[in-house]
Amino acid sequence: MASAKYILSILENKNVVLVGNSVEILNYEKGEFIDSHDVVIRMGRGVPRPRHYEAIGKRTDLWATGFLRAEQMIKRPELKEVPKLLNRTRINLLTARSLEVDAEFHTMFTDNELLDLYEEFGYVNNETLGRPSNGFIVLLWLIKKAWVWKSLTLVGFDFFAKKAPFKVGAAYPNSWHLPRNSVDEIPHNVPAEREYALEMSRNGVIKWEILSDLKSEILED
Repeated sequence: MASAKYILSILENKNVVLVGNSVEILNYEKGEFIDSHDVVIRMGRGVPRPRHYEAIGKRTDLWATGFLRAEQMIKRPELKEVPKLLNRTRINLLTARSLEVDAEFHTMFTDNELLDLYEEFGYVNNETLGRPSNGFIVLLWLIKKAWVWKSLTLVGFDFFAKKAPFKVGAAYPNSWHLPRNSVDEIPHNVPAEREYALEMSRNGVIKWEILSDLKSEILED
């Protein structure tokens, strides 16, 4: 397992980019911009294939995922030497379990820390919300527990403003999202997550490279 000290050494005094998995990013040529950063963090199935390089770049320096993707993706050759971060959130934290691959991951938040985050962002005693999104957990970890970086940029984050259809086997980095007709169907506190990112951006903590086609939906919603 990669130690916290080792993970922080990768980030220390570096220009970091956290790449979100909005399908909309595939309509842009952000690959060169993404790969120009010192550290590129990707999540879940958002690990690029050659056909994605122009849109989202080639490099993966850290990879973060939840339980399901950990088991599905751990054998991808592109990730063999990449340090890995685990998000332990579940629909119900009480059902959280250990993984056979746990030894390869650095856990971002303990279960108790996650419970505190659940309370902070409105997930406790809320039957309509399941858990924070994976991207949001990584963002919180970078700010709350791993702020040794020089700069942090978000790209490919729309907090579900783009309601893209799901296609089984589609060649999209975010093809794991189920079909959604409205943000109300998503089991994350989308307004709270989006507002936190906007607040961090307004305060100069992070840079949020909002894709131009989504600016009105994100900024005016």
